[in-house]
Amino acid sequence: MNHPPRRPQFLLLVALLAVLSIGGAGAALAAGTTVTLKLKGEYTKVHRTACHRLKEFRVFHRHSTVEFKGLVTPAPAGHFPVRLKIERCVNGRFRTYTDRFTTGKKLTGEYKGFFSAAPLAPRSHGRRAIVYYDARAYVTGGHSEHKYFAVTN
Repeated sequence: MNHPPRRPQFLLLVALLAVLSIGGAGAALAAGTTVTLKLKGEYTKVHRTACHRLKEFRVFHRHSTVEFKGLVTPAPAGHFPVRLKIERCVNGRFRTYTDRFTTGKKLTGEYKGFFSAAPLAPRSHGRRAIVYYDARAYVTGGHSEHKYFAVTN
């Protein structure tokens, strides 16, 4: 005796697996760590091309203090380290220049830090000069978007 194939049950199983895989991907995306970064204390914003990229740069004076702050979601249960990686535009490429470190607040996910713009300023004193930088915050499990800034003498 020949039995007809059980297509409705097979299609139901395929549909169920598809829904579960989409739901699993959504849960995996939702479980990722999100890191934000803001730079504050600039005196102006300009659109310039540096290192072959047209971007909006926040411009700081040599004698100013740069404030960086951000938020990590989901918020860690304990204090967490934050590394601000600063890259300098040299010969058409952003190259690692220095790092700044701070500690984030537990349960809120907020972090804040300050550093002087003087070590990042151009070396020339007689003429108007500007140096371009790229900053990015790194926290265990994620990193922020690139933020561009410049320091003038």
